[in-house]
Amino acid sequence: MDLNELNGKRIGVILTDEQGEPALWTGIAHWDGKRLFMLRKDPEKPFEIYDEWYPRIRSTPEASKKDLLEAEFFLRLSVGNIPVGSDEGAFQKTGLKWPE
Repeated sequence: MDLNELNGKRIGVILTDEQGEPALWTGIAHWDGKRLFMLRKDPEKPFEIYDEWYPRIRSTPEASKKDLLEAEFFLRLSVGNIPVGSDEGAFQKTGLKWPE
């Protein structure tokens, strides 16, 4: 995917937990030529979309746009608690707060 195509467009990030429950965050994709971010309401806390995730970004099918809050693109990731005794450095923190 050409990341320039994403720049300035609405993108959704779907995180699915260990129980299969999804949560959605949306924002505007910002490609600076080296890194991709999802810009949200708080400009001090952009969500970085890591390069190893780029191949997982998809165009949103028309039938799903309403469910994905009009995001033109989306990325689905799995999340969970860090297992006890694991090296926390082996995991990537999202900085996104799970909705209650």
